[in-house]
Amino acid sequence: MIKERFCTKCANDILKKPRPRCPDHEEELRSDQLFKDRCAAREIQALECYCGRKKDGCTWKGMLADLQKHACPFEKVECVNKNKGCKAIILRCQLPSHIDKKCLYREVQCQFCLREVLEIHLDKHHEKCSKFLIECENNCGVNSLPRDQMEEHINLHCPLKIRYCRYFHHLGCEFQGTEEQIKEHDKDFYNKHLELSGQHAERTEHELQTLKKKIAILEEKNRQFENHVKEQNEVISSVRETLSTQQVKLMKVEEFIVNQNKTVEELMKKGGKTTDEPELPLAVLKMVDDLREQLEGHSKKMKSLENESAVKAYTLQEKKDFSLSSGLSVPGSLEQRIGAGESSVAWHDVRLAEHELRLSILDQCSYDGTFVWKIENYSRRFQEAIVNKTPSLYSPPFYTSRFGYKMCARVYLNGDGSGKGTHVSVFISVMRGEYDAVLPWPFSKKITLKLLDQNHLEDITETFRPDRNSSSFMRPRADMNIASGCPKFCTHLRLQTNGYVKENTMFIKVIVN
Repeated sequence: MIKERFCTKCANDILKKPRPRCPDHEEELRSDQLFKDRCAAREIQALECYCGRKKDGCTWKGMLADLQKHACPFEKVECVNKNKGCKAIILRCQLPSHIDKKCLYREVQCQFCLREVLEIHLDKHHEKCSKFLIECENNCGVNSLPRDQMEEHINLHCPLKIRYCRYFHHLGCEFQGTEEQIKEHDKDFYNKHLELSGQHAERTEHELQTLKKKIAILEEKNRQFENHVKEQNEVISSVRETLSTQQVKLMKVEEFIVNQNKTVEELMKKGGKTTDEPELPLAVLKMVDDLREQLEGHSKKMKSLENESAVKAYTLQEKKDFSLSSGLSVPGSLEQRIGAGESSVAWHDVRLAEHELRLSILDQCSYDGTFVWKIENYSRRFQEAIVNKTPSLYSPPFYTSRFGYKMCARVYLNGDGSGKGTHVSVFISVMRGEYDAVLPWPFSKKITLKLLDQNHLEDITETFRPDRNSSSFMRPRADMNIASGCPKFCTHLRLQTNGYVKENTMFIKVIVN
């Protein structure tokens, strides 16, 4: 067995040969015969050595085992303020002096506000420091006042601050000057100030008289309105009493007619017996005819009373309307009736608005799978989308055919999802329609979205086919399915070019085929 010492490099060089052999004994050498000689390693680690920077001036000597622990003062190291921006590379022995005195990124204390700032930023900090001593801009002699006290000094204490005339500026005196100049001005312009005071008093008196005249006119109008209200209340009370009287008369006539009808029925029963009994006397028959005539007369009278009552009610309503249009007060019970009338009118207005909306939707509706959506007031709607007041807009519904799928478009002017804040997003929603039961599902027709160029140069076009597994294209169970489409349909920058928005209006075209 070979007992020789090799360094690692020499052993590896021998083992790389085709037939590795010991150079002294010519015996075959195998890698499994090699092992680390710990005794030799201890001998080497105990050897004395010196620092590799001896030529730079380092005098360190010691065992090889201690060399790694040696912090050489002549080794070049980075500044400890590297993470703050310092890029200096210096000798370790010079590092304390650099950190304490030379490093521009060391923290120093502002002598005015006592805050810690970096040395390199100290001058910039002084430009904004609230305690930094500055000079008065009016050159009044104050040159060491903290910055946060300078505004108060200029406004209240600076003798060279240019000010308006102290007491008479609001009266028309346009003089401006320093504190001393204003004092001299007050003495020299005494007569002028007195004249301004007199003119101001004269204007005030004139305005006061004008106001008094206006108040007198308003008081007279108020008195007239009060008298008019009183007259209207009396007329309304009179009409109400007349209406009540007519209603009582009408009730009596109706009661009389009911009694007459009963009498006629009884007489007709008596006159309708079998032929075995003797006929009614002529006098009785004549009485029946007379009663019929009276009945017809009373019926006409009842209609006349009803018409008269309607006229009275209409007159009363006119009085109410006049009172309301004149801004006059109305009695409590009458206010309730008028309020009921106004509620009825409001209800009819709502119904009318609903019908107008339905007519508008029907007027814009398409039944051939092609729909052009006109979006007006683009600027206002875009701002509302940015502040999230109205993030999206829905188009009127349209149909792919006369009895086909019902759909609508949805646009986010400030984008949605991945296009939020940078793009216009356009989507399509399948709506619940009248003929869904006889249509094939899921929806599978090709959809084309276009932003029309109003200069007829280049439309922005996106085409896609529905995902048959998406719930967006299944038969709707609610009013409409979740919208699907193009979150990055058009960038805001491109939208402002060409003719996509003209006269604050844009057009989106949807084609389904």
